[in-house]
Amino acid sequence: RSFTLRHLLQHRAGLPEYGHLTAYHAAVKAGETPWSVPEMLQHVRADTLVFEPGHGWAYSNVGYLLVRELIEEATGMSIGPALHRLVF
Repeated sequence: RSFTLRHLLQHRAGLPEYGHLTAYHAAVKAGETPWSVPEMLQHVRADTLVFEPGHGWAYSNVGYLLVRELIEEATGMSIGPALHRLVF
């Protein structure tokens, strides 16, 4: 991917956000099962950047999802235990 961890943490990676998606709000309102990570990434079209990394700013929960995955991969733990060990 063309963005860095710093880009992700600063919301400068260019990733889209799911909060504006009509389908997301409809699913929440209907009480549907939350989307899996692959489903959410597909709905938000996470493979299409809104801007070139480092050349803009846009809040994105998708970026923080990717940070979570990086933490879990690096530590071999789920996010709760990893944060407890590393931060708290």
